[in-house]
Amino acid sequence: MDDIFVQNHLQIMIWKSVRAAGVCTKFLDILDKTPLSSLCSTQKVEKLEGRIVLYQEEEKRLQGEVTWLKEERSQLQKRKKKLMAQCAMAEGLKEKAEQNYVRVFTENIDLQRELEKGREAYQDLEDSVAESSEKAWRIFKEQVKVIAPDLDLSALDPDKIVVNGAIVSPPRPEMDSELKTRGQRLIESPPREDQQEGSQPTSSDAPTPAAEETAPSSPAADPTSLPTDDSNPSSN
Repeated sequence: MDDIFVQNHLQIMIWKSVRAAGVCTKFLDILDKTPLSSLCSTQKVEKLEGRIVLYQEEEKRLQGEVTWLKEERSQLQKRKKKLMAQCAMAEGLKEKAEQNYVRVFTENIDLQRELEKGREAYQDLEDSVAESSEKAWRIFKEQVKVIAPDLDLSALDPDKIVVNGAIVSPPRPEMDSELKTRGQRLIESPPREDQQEGSQPTSSDAPTPAAEETAPSSPAADPTSLPTDDSNPSSN
């Protein structure tokens, strides 16, 4: 009787021990997966939850920045296309401006050459006018000497003018007249035909109509500039 009781008691103890061992094994598995320290620390859990909230807010902010950056990139791409079109237009304008500059520069050189040729031609013309005027003046004096051999022509000068019945030198211009050629001085001198009638010769000393026809039409050869009997003592 005692042996059976002891045997049953031992079997019950063995069964309880096996059951306790299974429970302990399960607890050990749970402890391996989740330490008791983390289960007991509510502060760490709250801290982690706060971090999760912060991370979510930061994620939303970063997503907003990404959206803004995408829009900014789209605007920059549009601006880039516009600037590239403007650069292409500016490049075309630059090329046209360079071509125009070369053309204008070439035309300027050609104009300078033509101007230089014109100046040379004008200088030749002035020299020719001066020579023709001097020749006409010489011929005129020779003809007057033939008509009036006793008339003193020493006071006559194509560069002088008649003022108040006297042959005088013209007033000096404000600019330096030495820089002008003889032809310029002859062209710019006052016309002899506007002088007073007192400079005309007398009827006995006046040239014939034939002499007037052969005299040149230059202002320097105008016979009205001849001195009168009052202004030239040699005619008395």
